[in-house]
Amino acid sequence: MTDITPPLDLAQLREQHALFVRTAAHALRTPLQSLQGFAELLEPGLPPALAEHYISFIKREAAYLAGVVDDLALRHELAQGPLMLFPTVVEVGAFLHEAACTFEARLPDCLVAIEYAEDLPTVHADREHLLHIVFTLLRNAERCRPDRGDLGGLTVCAHHEPGARQVVFVVEDDGLRIPTEYSEAMFEPFARLPPALGRPRLGIGLGLFVARAVARQMGGDLYLASGGNCSGQFGNAFVLTMPVVERQVEP
Repeated sequence: MTDITPPLDLAQLREQHALFVRTAAHALRTPLQSLQGFAELLEPGLPPALAEHYISFIKREAAYLAGVVDDLALRHELAQGPLMLFPTVVEVGAFLHEAACTFEARLPDCLVAIEYAEDLPTVHADREHLLHIVFTLLRNAERCRPDRGDLGGLTVCAHHEPGARQVVFVVEDDGLRIPTEYSEAMFEPFARLPPALGRPRLGIGLGLFVARAVARQMGGDLYLASGGNCSGQFGNAFVLTMPVVERQVEP
């Protein structure tokens, strides 16, 4: 069954354009101000420990801006039609190590632990786009950390669901628990959520929308789990599924 979205009228288009401009300006201004401020603090003779601390902030804000630019570019491509994908065989363990190392290089004060079984099957995906999705989830989780600025950690778990012929990736965060009624709205572009829910992510409002759209074009999906290990007032689990290479699966 095809989901056909009715076209927007002129007033709705103007409203969306105005919302985009406001959101983009706010999302870009804050990290740019941080970059400028910390760059100005990097003066000759600065103690090495303090310089390293400032540089870690610069790397974090630069990684955030790179993610925003990627989301904007992908949103534009998605509006033109299906993405041009280059799917290949991806070995999950090696991929997770690469993702963790790359993320830690960009955000030195945030370590990424990976948990997976050694016998996981390979998945069929566009490697670069898969990396973008995982980075989106990790960036969101990092911005929800209560102790940002101190050394912290995130975890990516992966397991195999043979019946569904897919590998499941899970990234959990420590943000305010998202009620079930907003679990789909999180994936809408420029989603209008209660301030308490939208504030922890401080993003441009395209990351999860783009990530889900790309995942589905690769034959997978992305959603917010209703259960899992999260309980109480805080904690969310974002679940990404990717199809396994069919030749590995017994009929």
